[in-house]
Amino acid sequence: MFKRGKILILILGVLFLLCPSLALAHDATIEDPFELSLNEEGYVEHTDDGPYKGTLTLSIKNKGIDPWGDFHFYSNTEGVIFGEDEGLPTMTGAASYSYTIDPDQKGLHFYFYDDPVYTGEQVSFSLYTDNTSMENAVFNISFEPSPIPVPAAVWLLGSGLIGLVGLRKKSR
Repeated sequence: MFKRGKILILILGVLFLLCPSLALAHDATIEDPFELSLNEEGYVEHTDDGPYKGTLTLSIKNKGIDPWGDFHFYSNTEGVIFGEDEGLPTMTGAASYSYTIDPDQKGLHFYFYDDPVYTGEQVSFSLYTDNTSMENAVFNISFEPSPIPVPAAVWLLGSGLIGLVGLRKKSR
């Protein structure tokens, strides 16, 4: 009997060493891509369990006519925050991007102005979420795209042209 206990402990120890990701994170992948256009918000309800932290991976397709220049994720549940872990968060589908996490860690923002997401294109995001402070069984994350901002120089040029047209009409 004592020998069986040692063997069982040895087997469990080997499994723990060979499968550390099972003990370190609860990961989820949403297979079907969400389809959004500007001014639309997506929403994910995630069922979580111990250890209450891990990776959430999802894909989003631009179904609108306007290209996206950035993308925003928000934690809508008390105690759930975004973080960085083992190279996360990441984005695929854009050649270059950067990201920021809000100081309270409730918002995660990706920026990819040099390689916008055009109509029909799809991008994927992998986010690291930490739910250890409250251990919520279910939490919610919302997300939304934003357009490529129009540079101030374009607005200045446009207003200058309108001013010149106005002056010309006034002098006639």
